[in-house]
Amino acid sequence: MLFKARYFPNNTYLTTNIGHNPSYVWRSILCARFIVRCGARWSIGTGRSIPILGEPWVLNGESIATNIIGAHYVHHATVDNLMLTNEKRWNEVVVRQVLSADLADKIMSMPLVAHVQADRLIRKVEKNGRYSVKSAYRLCVEELIDSSHLRRHGNWSSI
Repeated sequence: MLFKARYFPNNTYLTTNIGHNPSYVWRSILCARFIVRCGARWSIGTGRSIPILGEPWVLNGESIATNIIGAHYVHHATVDNLMLTNEKRWNEVVVRQVLSADLADKIMSMPLVAHVQADRLIRKVEKNGRYSVKSAYRLCVEELIDSSHLRRHGNWSSI
């Protein structure tokens, strides 16, 4: 809560800038933000705090690229603009009007759960149901670091 109050009172950790006169600890925390982003996606509650573009909220944690055709129509819009919020369902007319057919189909196939009231980031979890430092390490090793040069290709004979 201390970091939020000082460095991003009006944003989220994932969308904030480094700020004015940041501490060494805050700089270090921001450097690790890519790890949090890679292993997370949004669970949609109200949709008010999730930008339509550039955030992982579509099926399987996909995001909608900021350079899609028609992006200028939804550049500052949030996910709640695609919903009938009082009915907690997608506004199919709006979704199909502003997004491509394939994106609209993906979004329309996503269920909106009535009991989920707040937007929040959820993470890939381990088999035990918890996210830990070990989870982040595994994400880095398996998905973020290119280790293809460490694997042997073909059979090597001894010289």
